[in-house]
Amino acid sequence: MAERSEAGPARRRVLIVDDDDAVARALTLLFERGGYDVQLARTASAAKDILARDRVDCAVIDFQIPDLRGDVLFAFAVAEQPHLAERTVFVATELTERARSTIAEIGRPVVQTPLDGDSLLGTVAGFFDGAAE
Repeated sequence: MAERSEAGPARRRVLIVDDDDAVARALTLLFERGGYDVQLARTASAAKDILARDRVDCAVIDFQIPDLRGDVLFAFAVAEQPHLAERTVFVATELTERARSTIAEIGRPVVQTPLDGDSLLGTVAGFFDGAAE
């Protein structure tokens, strides 16, 4: 569950999985400024450790993370934390037709770089519309 502070409501915790330094920094800053607590994983292996240990409210996964395909990491995330089936967005630089097809089958949104921060924040905020936690 997201942590509560005495000053206000719980902050949502987002897991960001991206190996690119610039993208990881930009996403971290974007979500921190958007009021989220950020867990950053630079590899799929690190993301799996976080998912097994800590509850996150949503995930932003680089579909092209080098050590594991994004769809395989997504399947692991959902097995560990089933709510992520509806609270994950992929980010990608370039997508092959096969990757587009895989993402379409999964049914989760994808945002390509260069990232539109407002659009990405809006997508993630939409995960919580009407959610009571």
